[in-house]
Amino acid sequence: MSQYVLSTGEEAEARLQLVDEVHGPDTERFLLQAGLKTGMQVAELGCGAGLVSVRIARRLQTAGQLTAIDINADQVEVARKRIENEQLKNVRFQVSSATQTTLESNQFDMVTCRFLLMHLSQPNAALHEMIRILKPGGILAVEEGDFSSLFCWPPVPAFQRCMHIYRLAGERQGENFDIGQSLFQMIRSHKMSDVKAQLVQPLYSDGIGKTLPLWTLKECSPFVIENHIASREEVGKLAEEIKQLEQNPDVLMGMARMTQVWAKKPFSLTEASQ
Repeated sequence: MSQYVLSTGEEAEARLQLVDEVHGPDTERFLLQAGLKTGMQVAELGCGAGLVSVRIARRLQTAGQLTAIDINADQVEVARKRIENEQLKNVRFQVSSATQTTLESNQFDMVTCRFLLMHLSQPNAALHEMIRILKPGGILAVEEGDFSSLFCWPPVPAFQRCMHIYRLAGERQGENFDIGQSLFQMIRSHKMSDVKAQLVQPLYSDGIGKTLPLWTLKECSPFVIENHIASREEVGKLAEEIKQLEQNPDVLMGMARMTQVWAKKPFSLTEASQ
């Protein structure tokens, strides 16, 4: 895994909360559509600050259990505190890589992740690990973004430049912020059965969700400036222009388009997708 372009742990808490306000409702609907049910044994890889973990744990109720995994110990500690504050008792945590969890094979009813594969140098290795720990007949549910899809209307060069800078920062670190485009074929290549896919894209003309692009620019700006992707002066000017767009109700912003793919682990090779 490469260095993360954005902050982690408590430093990123407010932005991650905003990300979940923008994408969380769609994620929860996706997991329910994929088959999330009370009483399941679920593993979440790349749990981050635990925002999706809370949504899953509430749905599982006390009859089920969530195993939440992240490579970053600071993130896991933030997630643990969030789960404790929510008084949820059905979550256990593990600090480990998404490609080597050390969990037993064939034990989970559902394995899921959101915004994980785009940050990994070996996303297919992580998919292989997710499928390994999934029970035969169990559900793989993966959600990834396509950051080439962000837009504002009417088009504004400052917005496009802001998103271009963020994508360049990701590319510099070997991250794939467009991975949502290839997610369906990636999962099919692992010979899963009953593979399904859909797209969702949150839109905002006003409200707190419209502030996410500026938060993202500000948080990645140290990396951007240090690596000469953009100057401090340009970043400051872009931030001012994006702020004006936030406050203009005539400007519509489209957040990252999310690809949601779900599939079942076959009981035998004859059930796998061809």
